[in-house]
Amino acid sequence: MKINKILFNLILVLSLCSCNQELSGRWQTIFAPDFIKGITGFSEAGDRYYSSSSPFNTVMNLNYFLNDKNGEENNNKLVDDISKIYSDEISRLHKLFDRHLYYEDENNEIINNLKIINKSYGSNEEIVCSDELYQLLKEGVAAFELTDGVFNIFTGSISDYWSDIFSNAYNSTLDEIDPYFNENQRILLENYVSRIPNTIEDINAQLTFNDQNKSVKFNKINIDTDDEDKYRPIISVGGIGKGYATDIVKTKLVENNYLDGMLFSGGSSISSLSTPIHSKDVKGQKISVVNPLTSNSFEKKLAFSIQISDEFNFSTSANNTSGKSYWFVDENVDKNKVNYRHHILNPKTGYPESYHRSVSILSYSFSNSMVDILSTTFMNLSTEDGLKFRQELLEMYPNSSLELFYIDQVGYGSNATVKVIATSTVNDTLQVDESVELIYA
Repeated sequence: MKINKILFNLILVLSLCSCNQELSGRWQTIFAPDFIKGITGFSEAGDRYYSSSSPFNTVMNLNYFLNDKNGEENNNKLVDDISKIYSDEISRLHKLFDRHLYYEDENNEIINNLKIINKSYGSNEEIVCSDELYQLLKEGVAAFELTDGVFNIFTGSISDYWSDIFSNAYNSTLDEIDPYFNENQRILLENYVSRIPNTIEDINAQLTFNDQNKSVKFNKINIDTDDEDKYRPIISVGGIGKGYATDIVKTKLVENNYLDGMLFSGGSSISSLSTPIHSKDVKGQKISVVNPLTSNSFEKKLAFSIQISDEFNFSTSANNTSGKSYWFVDENVDKNKVNYRHHILNPKTGYPESYHRSVSILSYSFSNSMVDILSTTFMNLSTEDGLKFRQELLEMYPNSSLELFYIDQVGYGSNATVKVIATSTVNDTLQVDESVELIYA
């Protein structure tokens, strides 16, 4: 069976609103540094690498409003100051959270990053961490407990497994690479999944924290297994690292009184530095999510859009990332069942779920790292289970806000349509394309 590609490069669309009538100015886009400028790190073998990708393997930027009242000279200085904070923080955090390469500091000393922690597996060595990496790992463990294991940071092995499949997907057939069709692939995946800790007791035994010196120890817990090292768990902070970094950068900018902007962390998350600048005639900042059925079209259509008038964090997880997705129809079971293969994995099964095409989270209270965790979690839950979990979170955090927007596909092929299931109208501003069904949960 041939593989059906998904080509998709854009999930969220940020429409920068015109400002208040009292304000005159322009929006300036400040990009995170491109690592292609120099040697970024080195591998286990000591090979030096130039990177062709941006930090966190995505496009990150800050859109900032420059008020004409400041004057051109002051605005130029403002851009320089903001750019330095933004680029320095993003570069530093990327190196700390990267699990693929080693990095050196200004004294040519190797940085204790996630790569170092993964390498220390089973060595009984305590790795002293930076404050940011230490807290990120603790938050990852807390997220496991919060989501009952649906979110798990010990999934690097299955992430690498699927990355290899995606790399070979378009030169192969499903019988050759997909574990649903290939028994050897299925056994390999099952072996990886069996080594992922799946209880909080196992998690705490696997990774032990020392709060006194902010060190972690990555332990073996299946020490009697001959192939433990081959199928060992690997810590990955995908689904939380980028959001956590956004929180740190946002705090740094706000502390310096830089408030008139939006952090755009890839095609999947947006965070306002304060109440969005907007016109008197428009309620807030407009955010739109693209209809996944138009992924291969030159004229991409929007599934829905909303106007957000308060400080917010917004995250979308989707199963249609370019180069990391494919799909097939399971005709033996149900001719309407579409199986999507994508990078958002259920740690309990090792497989990507096919419940939703995308899930978006809007919150006025939760951090960027939390909304990233939640958008990933809700992708791995059915609509019924997801709405139940949302209610549990609202009861657990009674002063919080958590709006949920599903995009689900109905049917496949030329007859396919999508529906949006929403928990809020967002100030009566929720709009869907005429081809999209809207359901309120």
